[in-house]
Amino acid sequence: MVLFLLVVLRMAGLVAKVQDQATQLAALAHNDGLTGVPNRRAWELELPREMARVGRYGGRLHAATAPWPLPPRRVATRHAGHQPDRAGGGPTANAH
Repeated sequence: MVLFLLVVLRMAGLVAKVQDQATQLAALAHNDGLTGVPNRRAWELELPREMARVGRYGGRLHAATAPWPLPPRRVATRHAGHQPDRAGGGPTANAH
């Protein structure tokens, strides 16, 4: 009887460990390992949720895609709300 209880306790510990590892794996599968940025799997998971949310509560669906990775400077510039510099003039070229 004691041996049976020890086996059951050991199995419960192993099941809990496997569940924790599965949670960690799911988190790693949805983020880029180098940058931590969400990847395509995260996009495919979140897009239907956001579309359903917009359908329920209204509002706008904000989504952005790029056919290629943008250089870090361009990403930071666009995130800050600035337009990228154009050839032939910098930020002061349009000053009057």
